[in-house]
Amino acid sequence: MRRAIGLALLLLALPAGVLALTHAQARWKYPRRFAEIEADSLYRGGMPTAEHIRLLASEEKIKTVVSLTDQTKDPQDQGAVAAARALRLKQIRIPMPGDGLAPFEALDRAAEVIADERARPTFFHCAAGKQRSNAVLAAYWLRKQGRTIDAVLQELEARYDLDPVKEKPLCDHLRAYANYLAHKPAGTAGNPGAPQQAALPH
Repeated sequence: MRRAIGLALLLLALPAGVLALTHAQARWKYPRRFAEIEADSLYRGGMPTAEHIRLLASEEKIKTVVSLTDQTKDPQDQGAVAAARALRLKQIRIPMPGDGLAPFEALDRAAEVIADERARPTFFHCAAGKQRSNAVLAAYWLRKQGRTIDAVLQELEARYDLDPVKEKPLCDHLRAYANYLAHKPAGTAGNPGAPQQAALPH
């Protein structure tokens, strides 16, 4: 009797275990920290592989890939660039420091790029899918959606692993960026002498 009950419980547990495994496998198909920000339109994550790019183009219909790294000699980056080129995806590179403390003009440009509805669905990424990606998402929310800096930081902490203690320099930088936006004359596009974003061949 006990064996029969044990077998029944095991059989009941199997669907849940299979479902959990399926979800885990689905997560690993995508770049590290992959997340959908706006439904069927805007995505973020860590550095993709060539296979990730092909998957994103096939399953998420990605049209534009925005890289926030300068790792152009990294074989993984080179593979992803080649895959995107083969699929005729638009590619844009806006290099930023790994801690996310990018010049305000670079944050401006990145916010404008990922806000472009004509280029969507868009996937933007850094190396780990964390600090640079959080900085750019914050810039987009502040510059294009008019959110408050407190609301932005709270959502980044709740949804995207922002650590307000360990990443205090990034939080302070984003507060300074919000202040910069608040005092920036309407219609200005930042420092014209700042390095321009690089559109990769495609």
